[in-house]
Amino acid sequence: MRLFNSAQKYHELTKYDFNKVIFAYREIASQQQPETSKDYSNKPTIDLPREERLSTKSLEEAFQESQRFKSLRTLRKEAVTLEQVSHLLQMTNGITAVHEFPGRKVFLRAAPSASGLFPTEIYVVVNEVVGLDPGIYYYAVTENQLVQIQNGDFRKEFARGAYSLEFLENAPLILIFTSVFGRSSWKFRERAYRYCLMDAGYVGENLALAAASLDLTANLMGDFVDEEINRLLEIDVFSEAAVMLAAVGKDGGALARDAYRFGMITPAQDDIDEKNVSLIRGIHLNSSHFFPSDELVNVEVAFPFAAKLQRTGPRGKTVALSGVPQKLTEDAWQIVRRRRSAHNFLRVPVPVEHLTTILEHLNQVPVLYNYPAFKTHLVVNDVSGLESGIYLYHPQTGQLEIVRKGNFRGDISYLTLAQDAVFNASVVLFFSVAFDEIDLFANRGYRYAHFNVGMLGESVYLTATALGLGVRGIGNFFDDSLNTFFKLREPVENVLGGVIIGYA
Repeated sequence: MRLFNSAQKYHELTKYDFNKVIFAYREIASQQQPETSKDYSNKPTIDLPREERLSTKSLEEAFQESQRFKSLRTLRKEAVTLEQVSHLLQMTNGITAVHEFPGRKVFLRAAPSASGLFPTEIYVVVNEVVGLDPGIYYYAVTENQLVQIQNGDFRKEFARGAYSLEFLENAPLILIFTSVFGRSSWKFRERAYRYCLMDAGYVGENLALAAASLDLTANLMGDFVDEEINRLLEIDVFSEAAVMLAAVGKDGGALARDAYRFGMITPAQDDIDEKNVSLIRGIHLNSSHFFPSDELVNVEVAFPFAAKLQRTGPRGKTVALSGVPQKLTEDAWQIVRRRRSAHNFLRVPVPVEHLTTILEHLNQVPVLYNYPAFKTHLVVNDVSGLESGIYLYHPQTGQLEIVRKGNFRGDISYLTLAQDAVFNASVVLFFSVAFDEIDLFANRGYRYAHFNVGMLGESVYLTATALGLGVRGIGNFFDDSLNTFFKLREPVENVLGGVIIGYA
């Protein structure tokens, strides 16, 4: 399709170098941090039941069963229970702990978020839930309540807004993730769009695992008519926008065939100007989809999604990961509740079996449309049975390609803004995406790439937690220098985000 101008330009304009970082952070202290939830106090509420043991499936089982969602599934027109809805929402992005400080409370959630700013909100379209009227609801996280935005049957409107794929009207639930961009831009300025999308991906991976643990299916979708979905949610599109939706229900088998058409901006419109518009608003609008019309570029989409990536094998020497992957036998829900972001790490070795387990579970993440357009790079500082150095992971063979051997603690710490935690971590993982591989989605592919990287990051978070390791997300780095460090094809191939692992 080759229509990627806005996303490419946005990415270049929001790269960090030393001077940009100093400018970006110098004024934060004088501004009040935005609230991390919305106020719908004038709307009716429904208390959700707090059933913590609705599912006892292990994290291993949840990972394995969530692989079904790599391809879209049909859904049976059957109701789900209010208890299932509550469990689903709590495990996806609910409150897992509350820390009280003088004058304020800090609510920790099931999914991580860059600097704890939590830009992701969840709206629930209820079609068939036992004991709950059909309508549009907002998930009030801190109270574990549903706030009724609109009452009534909206399944046809939401199905139409997502191009009327056959499973949408059958879905008892549709979850819509929105991003409140100002929460993250308070700290990260125009770069915040990246963090918002990855944060939504963290939440999306939790949703996939939560649905799998309840024997439900979650069809994650990135294609929808932006202005139509935002209008139905009654949100202020200048501060908040839908970024992803998921149709949830009981599995009816593989989707045999479906198709739709959508419209997107023309090449003449595909530009953003940092002097005249917020870069965040500019890139989001230019990656929007519309109903087809003569004024737009109209695109045909068919499912099952057939596009395949052409991956070459290792170019240099490789090492096989030794050790048997560990089975993650603890309840998925309990691991989600226990997951935290580590502040720092001990400089002690991680067993190679743990690294093997983490990498293996990356392959089970149901990335959007089963299009894994990413590569996994490792900086190994201290792993038993594996030499220190820089590696590229090849999931097809389970091998690590040797990029360079040696101790790179200082290098990778400097490249991630001189963070002590990165210096002390045992392993640093980064995910890169080649823009020429995702340009078949045009500017929209930029959303999908970051969302997928967030899902991968949450997989690492949960697997590491289950193994007794600490983990922390990394989104701040000197972009071009880090790309060079990993020998990427600049400017086409770029690191988008990563995680660090070790004993906390």
